[in-house]
Amino acid sequence: MNGLQGQAPWNFTVNQNDAPCVFTLGTVYQAQGQVQEAIACYRHAIKLKGDYSEAHNNLGVMLAALGKTAEAIMHYECALRADPAHASAHNNWGNALMALGRAEEAVTHYEHALALDPAHATAHNNLGNIRKSQGHFDAALAHFQRALALDPEHAGVLTNLASIWKERGEFAAALDHYDRAIAIRPDYAEAHFHRAELRHFQPGDAELAALEALAAKQEAAGSPSPFIHFALAKALEDCGDYARAFEHFRKGNDLRRRQIQYNEPLTLNIFERTRKTFDRGSLKRLAGAGNASAAPIFIVGMPRSGSTLIEQILASHPQVEALGEVSALTIAVSEVLTAGGRQVQYPECVPALDDAELRRLGAAYLDRLPVLPAGKTRSADKNLANFFRIGLIRLILPNARIIHATRDPLDTCVSCYSHLFNGGLYFSYDLANWGAITEAIGS
Repeated sequence: MNGLQGQAPWNFTVNQNDAPCVFTLGTVYQAQGQVQEAIACYRHAIKLKGDYSEAHNNLGVMLAALGKTAEAIMHYECALRADPAHASAHNNWGNALMALGRAEEAVTHYEHALALDPAHATAHNNLGNIRKSQGHFDAALAHFQRALALDPEHAGVLTNLASIWKERGEFAAALDHYDRAIAIRPDYAEAHFHRAELRHFQPGDAELAALEALAAKQEAAGSPSPFIHFALAKALEDCGDYARAFEHFRKGNDLRRRQIQYNEPLTLNIFERTRKTFDRGSLKRLAGAGNASAAPIFIVGMPRSGSTLIEQILASHPQVEALGEVSALTIAVSEVLTAGGRQVQYPECVPALDDAELRRLGAAYLDRLPVLPAGKTRSADKNLANFFRIGLIRLILPNARIIHATRDPLDTCVSCYSHLFNGGLYFSYDLANWGAITEAIGS
């Protein structure tokens, strides 16, 4: 069979010219984790039958798992061209877009999947995750509950539901859902981690022993998880065993560091370019030229520096609406500054902006915010990454307020090193990276 190597995982002859037969062989390889063999089968099936929707979809999944996101998207497009009603292809396309950080486009595909198949539990779960990340907890809760009703044994959905209850302070409900997830998947390290965050451990605790046993089991199997080490570190810290706790924090951070790619020189270069751009006297001519709205309040600072507490204090005011960590500024800047094929990248393009472009940037940000409820006149945006765009904020929204949360640098470093973040903040898993970042921002 051209392009296929090795033996079929069962004892019968595969018809090399029968696309469905080759496709089925691919699904078996895929189930066994034999990625390259599965890819070869799916490619051969497509060669035999170019409009084979299922083969295109499955090949996309395999390619996405290897980080070949653009090629994966091409095959999802082919799958939908062959079968426009392929709900899973839309769902998988959404997953690929999420991997590229294009959440709003991903939402469109998840919604297409649900329009085609309202009982698509995975699409409900994925859409719930996006709504949660956007701070729309009611919408997220509805999607998670629907997903669980469709698939009651889905440990991931139970964990996501637990996170909603945790966010709302309903800790008993959160613990119950984590317990149910762990009962379904006893080795579910992420559920163990989140559950550990909600309870206090004591020496001799049976659950502490269970975490240690799970960590040892994963180590022996060669598949250790940062989640289980962070959970165990938290439990040991509760028990006052700080030396062992730090050792597991170190193991967890080292594992997480190996899972990601962080370019320290590139990050430090962005800091320096931003500093030089916004130190230029030529920007004085742009002062006050942006959108006049005084509604936005930006909370910036290092993670674990008290920004959430500041947001809660602001939200207690009857006129302030807390938006959480929205990405409205990042998206608005990207859309406006790339319009018309602009070649100069940010931040070097800023000095060339005129008054109209600054007003357009301010308006684009405001347009991406949710409509404020009745009686609310101010919005609190707690996306800490807006730190990189403080200079731009001052230009496009000169009447906005910016609150900088600060904390002792060593306290911030230790707090972050003992925290496993949902995404981003890649510098936080290495103490040397922390030192470089702290020095660069002068905190």
